[in-house]
Amino acid sequence: MDTEAERWKAEYRSLLEEQDLQTQQWAAMRSLLQDMLRAVLNACVGWSDEIDEEIEVLRIQVERADTPEQLESLQKAVGRISAALRGQRREPQAGEQPRDLSVALDDIQQRFLEQLAAEPLLSACVADTLDKAPEASAADGLDILADALIAAFRELSAQKAEAERFVSEVTVTLASLERWAADGASRVDAQRLANHGLQADVDREVSTLQTQVEGASSLDDLKQHMRDRLAAIATRIQSFRDQEDEKLVEVERENAALSSELVALQARTEKLNEQLHEQEQLLLLDSLTQVHSRFAYERRLDEEIAVSLRSGKPLCYALWDIDYFKRINDEHGHQAGDAVLAQVASYLSRYTRSNDFVARIGGEEFVVLFPDTTIDDATMIAEKLRALIAAAEITVDGVEIPVTISCGISALKARDGAEQLYRRADEALYAAKDAGRNRCIAA
Repeated sequence: MDTEAERWKAEYRSLLEEQDLQTQQWAAMRSLLQDMLRAVLNACVGWSDEIDEEIEVLRIQVERADTPEQLESLQKAVGRISAALRGQRREPQAGEQPRDLSVALDDIQQRFLEQLAAEPLLSACVADTLDKAPEASAADGLDILADALIAAFRELSAQKAEAERFVSEVTVTLASLERWAADGASRVDAQRLANHGLQADVDREVSTLQTQVEGASSLDDLKQHMRDRLAAIATRIQSFRDQEDEKLVEVERENAALSSELVALQARTEKLNEQLHEQEQLLLLDSLTQVHSRFAYERRLDEEIAVSLRSGKPLCYALWDIDYFKRINDEHGHQAGDAVLAQVASYLSRYTRSNDFVARIGGEEFVVLFPDTTIDDATMIAEKLRALIAAAEITVDGVEIPVTISCGISALKARDGAEQLYRRADEALYAAKDAGRNRCIAA
C-alpha cells in the first residue's frame, strides 16, 4: 500500500503541474482579451462626449471582468460602439491627424493576430474557432477574432474548472490513503499492546495456579484451583479473539471502502489522461488543412535541428506562401480560400517523402522540413511540388481557381538555430515573390 500511496502522490504532483499550466494559459487568454478590449476602447475615444462617458464605464468593467460571460458581455458592448463608428471620419482638431476608425481597428486586429502567433498554445486554442467562424457572423475580422477569443476563453475556463474539481477529488482520496496508513500503524501498535496484555494475563493466571498448587491441602482443592484458573485463561483468550474478530471486520470494511475510492479515482484519472491526450493531438493537427499545426512544427523543428547538428546530416527548410491569396478570398470568398488551403496542403503532404514534415504555420504559409537532404535535392523536390500545384485543377463549387505557390529554401549551418534557418528561408521567399512569384529560390 505504501507503493500505491507513492504512486498516487506522483500522479497528484503531475496533475498539479498540469493544472498550473492550464491556469497560466487561462490567465494569458484573459489578459489578451482585456488588452484587446482596451485597445478598441482607446481607438473609439474622442468621437463624442456621450460615447466617451460610456467608454469610461466600460474601461472600469474591463479591469474587473473575470469570467467568459462578463468578457462576452463587454465585447458586445465594445463591438456595438465600434460598429457605430466604423467607416466614419472625424474632422481633426487643431494639431491632430485625420482619424478613420476602420483603419485603427484593422491595425488592432493585425497586432493581436501577431501576438497570438507568438503564443503557440493560445494560437492553437483559437485556430479551430477562427477556421469555423462564418463569414457573415461579424462586420469585420476584428469581431471574428474577438468571438474566437471569447469561445476559446470559455473552453479554457471549463477545462480549468474541471481540473480544479478533479484535484479536489484527488486531495480527498490522498487524505484517505494517509489516514488509512496512520490507522494501520496505530492498529499495529494496538495489536502489539493487546498481545502483550494477553500474555501478561495468561502468565499471571499460571503464576497464581502454581502458588495455589503448592499450597493445596487436598486433591479436591487442587482440582478446583486448576478448574478456576483454566476457566479464567479460556475466558481471557475468548475475549481476545472476539476483539480481534471485531477489528478484522472493521479493517475489511475500511479496506473495501478505500478500494472503491481508488477504483473510482483510477477511472477518473484514465478519463482525464485520455482528454489531455486528445487535446494535445488536436493541438498538433491543423483543423482546416489536416497537416501539422504551428505547435507541432515548433516541437519538430527543434528536434530535427538537434538531430542534424548531432549527426552531421543535412537539414533543409522550405517556406511556402500561396500567391495572391488575398485576391482569392476577395474574389471567391473565404470558404473558397479555405478549400484552396486544404488542397495545397494535400499536395504538399501527398508528394513529399514519409520522413519529411509538413505544417501550416499561419494564414497561407506552410513549411516543409527535409531531413537528411542537401540543398540541391531539397530545391529539386520543392520545384516538383511547385510545378504540380501550378498545373493542378483546383475547383471549388464548380469554379476552377488558378493557384500558384512560391517557396524559399534554406539549409542548416553549424551553430544555426530555428530563427536563423527561418530568416534565410523567409528572405529567399521574398526574393521569389519579387522575381514574379510561382518559383522556388534557395538561400
